[in-house]
Amino acid sequence: MNERRRVTTIFGPIVISRKYILSNMSQAASTVKRLAAISVIALVVTGLAVYGPPIGFAGDTDDADDDQARRSADAPLRPSITSVDSRFSDVTGTETAVKSDVRVRVPAAAREGDVVVDYAVAMNDVQMASTERRVAINRGTTTALLTTRFSHDRIVLWWVNHIRNEQRTERTVTVSLRTSGNTPDRVEKRRTIETAMLSEFNSTATRPVGSNVTGGRSFLYVKETTARWASIDSSNSRIEVRLVAYNPNAYPVPIYGFGYRATMNGIEMGKSVSETRGVIPPRSNRTVRLTVTLDHDRLDEWWRTHLERGETTEFRIDFSTRAESQSGVVQLPLDSLTYTHRIETELFANRTGTGVQTATTSSRVLGTPGESTISVVDLR
Repeated sequence: MNERRRVTTIFGPIVISRKYILSNMSQAASTVKRLAAISVIALVVTGLAVYGPPIGFAGDTDDADDDQARRSADAPLRPSITSVDSRFSDVTGTETAVKSDVRVRVPAAAREGDVVVDYAVAMNDVQMASTERRVAINRGTTTALLTTRFSHDRIVLWWVNHIRNEQRTERTVTVSLRTSGNTPDRVEKRRTIETAMLSEFNSTATRPVGSNVTGGRSFLYVKETTARWASIDSSNSRIEVRLVAYNPNAYPVPIYGFGYRATMNGIEMGKSVSETRGVIPPRSNRTVRLTVTLDHDRLDEWWRTHLERGETTEFRIDFSTRAESQSGVVQLPLDSLTYTHRIETELFANRTGTGVQTATTSSRVLGTPGESTISVVDLR
């Protein structure tokens, strides 16, 4: 039933039907619902933009982020490591000491007391040394002084690993700070050391041999030299050396073995003389192959000199041979083949973060005599 009502307005009396009233009320309610829905959507979008997605949305934080959130939450109450400076200290014939300054910041709101500092140093996969120390801390900055020692039998393990890893070492220092009721603070410092001990040995330069014995005339020439790391085990490192010798004379030259002497900072690492004989035909080339062997029993003595010289080493190989001339058998120091290689390392560079150091190196051929170890001499 469509009732009608008389309504008085400012414009005068009008008649409105009930149907008209109900229709407009329905439209108003629908409009209010739409506006409410739009408001809710706007609030959700604004919240996502400001605060990020809640749990269950794409982009959830992983465990690492959760851990970082927990660390940030207790940061005002948790002591933290601000810097780590390490350096080599005392070195004896059997062990080396590493001293470290670990600086710890203690917030004003943190409790004073004891913390445990864990320190470890590794070179490639070889754990060189580790220690822990309980330190009393006060608010502000506290410096923990640590001394870590490692036995020189670790040097052999590291050396083998370094050579097998293409003369590349990654030194890692890890320091952790443990306090009661707080998430441990942990700092890791990495540094890469690379060496190239044989980098300049390979050469195609022609070098005279024996001019100091034959009165200025070259007795033989070496036309090519190459070297590479060969087998390595817990006892020895071996270097394969290849020489191409040329006889410029009109007569054959008998050779009565080759010799070598390898040193590192003057420490004799290997020495040998081969009795293998051969003949170099007139105006012909012959290939000589030697194996230079470095004795790992001498590495601890070498390591001490390396540190005493500010982490500097001169690696040197001298060669010699005996040959028959028209005046008899003569000892020929192969002066022109003497090889030296200088290495300077900084295993502990006191700077933050990751560092890569190609060890400062220099190689050259000297004019001084020498010797080394021979496994094979091919003069056929």
